[in-house]
Amino acid sequence: MTLCRYAWALAAVALVSGSARAQVGEADVNGPATPVAPTTGASVLTSLRTTLDALGGTSGVPDGFGASFYPAQAARGQPTWVSIANWQAGLTVPIYDTATDSVIVTSALQVLTIHGHAVLPDDRARVPPRLWTIQGGGGYVRQTEGDLTWGLFLVGGTASDQPFDTVREDTLSALAFLRVPRCDRDAWLFYIVTSSNGQLGQNIPVPGVAYEFNREQFHGVVGFPFFNVTYRPLSFLEWELSYSAMTDVRARINYLPIESARLFTGFAWANESWFRAERLDRREQLFSYEKRVETGLSWQLGRLANLQLVSGWAFDRYFTETSGFSLHGRNRVDIGAGPFFTTQLEVKY
Repeated sequence: MTLCRYAWALAAVALVSGSARAQVGEADVNGPATPVAPTTGASVLTSLRTTLDALGGTSGVPDGFGASFYPAQAARGQPTWVSIANWQAGLTVPIYDTATDSVIVTSALQVLTIHGHAVLPDDRARVPPRLWTIQGGGGYVRQTEGDLTWGLFLVGGTASDQPFDTVREDTLSALAFLRVPRCDRDAWLFYIVTSSNGQLGQNIPVPGVAYEFNREQFHGVVGFPFFNVTYRPLSFLEWELSYSAMTDVRARINYLPIESARLFTGFAWANESWFRAERLDRREQLFSYEKRVETGLSWQLGRLANLQLVSGWAFDRYFTETSGFSLHGRNRVDIGAGPFFTTQLEVKY
């Protein structure tokens, strides 16, 4: 997914209200500006988003609007070139929010446009010119008097070159969780999640546990099969490292000349998946893989928005179709390395 697969629906959701919410410090999408003991809502937000991203239960679309561009590069072994543009928009809002209960709705739209005449070599079919991801859903979160938090989330949609063509192109993700505080800053997260698409298989319920920790300079979430940690040894220097099975990796070094802006450089390994409508095996998914070295600027625009500009070099890029736990399959199309450019305006509510 682009930019470490941020977001399905949980970005910028306040899960609880009241006096606890007043303790939260200002934060942008890349981490808290001032380390504070988080509320249940803020911690659940971070933990669930990381868990869902790791297990393929997200669309990868942040709240807001964004676009990425990959100029034309040669398709290996074919007399043609391929250029790619990605457009995306997402929105998450709480429609009911009290001191103990929250109801959240979410929606996301992403379209990958592929220009050129590359073909899938095994089926001799053209690489789809457009690949859509459309999702909508919501969830319910309950905080008990003992500071336990539990919830249910359900998101459905489609991921295909022909969206909603048949039920075989539809997607469904579900999550049930329980968060148990361990102390003022730490907590255990127990969950079971399932998704109809992604690298970890289709419709396989995955139970798990994650541990969330928060220290003055070091915070993160570590679970199965993922981790997401941030280390800030100095007020102007920050290091981020995240991994989600099987091939979502991001490492970044951030320089913060002022609290509302950061310059960064790093490495990412990402993937996306769809169900091609004309596939021969209904279990097969069309995957896109790529690695990137990148640099950019993130600028916080007040309390409700964040602008990110990124550019770099994308390599080891290819499409392939597979129905199992493999990075290689049928219909592989390799695309030459080249530059990319991304902009994202992320909004928070």
